[in-house]
Amino acid sequence: MAVLSFSPVALVLILWVALVGLCFGAWGLMWFMGLALITTLGYLLLELWASGEVTLCGSYVGSGMIIFILSEVFVFMGVLASFLYSSYTGFMGSSGEMLSAQDVWLYIPLLSSCLLLSSGVSVTVFHGVYLVGGSSKVLWLSVTLVLGVVFSLVLWSEWGEMFISWGSLKGCLFFASTGLHGLHVLVGLLGLSLLWGVSLAWGFSTLGLGWPEVVIWYWHFVDLMWLAVFMVCYWYSM
Repeated sequence: MAVLSFSPVALVLILWVALVGLCFGAWGLMWFMGLALITTLGYLLLELWASGEVTLCGSYVGSGMIIFILSEVFVFMGVLASFLYSSYTGFMGSSGEMLSAQDVWLYIPLLSSCLLLSSGVSVTVFHGVYLVGGSSKVLWLSVTLVLGVVFSLVLWSEWGEMFISWGSLKGCLFFASTGLHGLHVLVGLLGLSLLWGVSLAWGFSTLGLGWPEVVIWYWHFVDLMWLAVFMVCYWYSM
């Protein structure tokens, strides 16, 4: 029996929202694309859960996530390599200047690093408690969510305080790197929020073993990519 799928509708929706974002310039495109991406991913994950596929623990779940993470690593490598090349050739600013200490603050990125790495520790503890069936699963998952949200707020405040022009190559590559990572953090928070919500409503047993683990893998990937962004865009630039 054929089953009606609304996935094409979600795809058309995200394309339509992206076109609407073009009408509002760069900021509009970025925000509308991010909102559309998060909405679409959330809808597709909920559709998979409603259809019962999230309870499947086949090897394709882990294999698919590994392939996805590897593809995202190449995306980050491309952006960060562009940053390094531009820094090496000396064409970082609109007039050819390198990044200076006035452009980049290390205090806020160090705070962000502590927050995100702490969330990596808490999600690892959650994983261990989840495997042994402990009673503090929701607690450690909540701690991870809070740390991730605070990291996003700190990154947002950093963007508002830094004096880097969007029109220069320096600003373009900096915001492309940190913004790309910030978008991945939002996707990771979406996955953690779904785990948190489903666990409170129906319990972790409804998710099976595969889906919590791939979300944890993704969050560790976000942690590692932040270390790369920090080393290239902040520490190396200083």
